Amino acid sequence: MLALGATPWAATVLATALASLAVERTTGYGAATADPVAALDLFKPLSYLSDGAAARYAERFGVASTPIAAKDGEGARLTFAPPKNSP
Repeated sequence: MLALGATPWAATVLATALASLAVERTTGYGAATADPVAALDLFKPLSYLSDGAAARYAERFGVASTPIAAKDGEGARLTFAPPKNSP
């Protein structure tokens, strides 16, 4: 994501959304393994690389994020709620 022009904050949010989607797509094959291929089929973030758009796109996959205001000389920081995997 960073190589495509996303900010570190947007890249982190989108990577978390991809991981969440892979866990959601868990299959019974291989003793309940996450399915990243199925997640990649659904995950198309290229038009959502800005900070605001990335956060809204990630919310589609159950990832809520809250940017923490940066202090003097610091970059943006993040806080995440623990993932929820519904049965």
